[in-house]
Amino acid sequence: IGEVSERCLELSDDTCYLDAASEQWVKETPLPARRSHHCVAVLGGFIFIAGGSFSRDNGGDAASNLLYRYDPRCKQWIKVASMNQRRVDFYLASIEDMLVAVGGRNENGALSSVETYSPKTDSWSYVAGLPRFTYGHAGTIYKDFVYISGGHDYQIGPYRKNLLCYDHRTDVWEERRPMTTARGWHSMCSLGDTIYSIGGSDDSVESMERFDVLGVEAYSPQCNQWTRVAPLLQANSESGVAVWEGRIYILGGYSWESTAFSKTVQVYDREKDKWGKGPDLPKAIAGVSACVCALKPRLEDKKKKGKGKRYQDRGQ
Repeated sequence: IGEVSERCLELSDDTCYLDAASEQWVKETPLPARRSHHCVAVLGGFIFIAGGSFSRDNGGDAASNLLYRYDPRCKQWIKVASMNQRRVDFYLASIEDMLVAVGGRNENGALSSVETYSPKTDSWSYVAGLPRFTYGHAGTIYKDFVYISGGHDYQIGPYRKNLLCYDHRTDVWEERRPMTTARGWHSMCSLGDTIYSIGGSDDSVESMERFDVLGVEAYSPQCNQWTRVAPLLQANSESGVAVWEGRIYILGGYSWESTAFSKTVQVYDREKDKWGKGPDLPKAIAGVSACVCALKPRLEDKKKKGKGKRYQDRGQ
């Protein structure tokens, strides 16, 4: 959903989903506005798009606070309550009956603020902030806890290894064991009882030049321990990530070393600890967001197909 394309001429409002039967990417209703480096989350059967940049110069100055809700059953976008802060390069979580927007940056620099959205009241409220300014981090949900890792704080120097955990019931952030590799612009996801931190990039301490991180690490919340697993096939900064049918999908991304965008879909099989390739994206992109949304079939689909599967899965 949304992105900046390989030529960096303009942002995109494209939305597409992966059709499991044909293994082809199919266009869906476009976004109401062009975006990149935004966040996506699924809540109550709706897809929410928050923040992002409305300029191809993604330095925070063009950060947005807009929130849109998409109903995939009737294929319609509507604008709902905007965030209190403009945010780009942040993380958006869906937990229980709310969304949680974590950190990021805007025209004022990096943010430590965290806010939650209630669909019932269509409003945002501030909660406990991060212990430090953070943007370019990644996040995931595991058993009703929000985890974020890595990122930067606008200071000179390399990216961080930190892992933070948020308990929304106590409104408290706690430090967990840091990653073995510092990274930013990476991906995180949860699969089974494991949290994965995938790829990204970092800055060299000596030259301050950005380099790609292909390494992938798996975190056990029970043991508070990181373990290295199979590395990526290619660089993936600013990519989309989704977990579908027991596999991790990394969509597109950017290589700082080759200054190239990617349309490759990398797929991780945890049983084999091996990365493979899925159906290529329609174009090379970065700054894209992805999700998986389970849909009830529409009435007309029921009439056509008769008795069939109760739910249809779409990876977006």
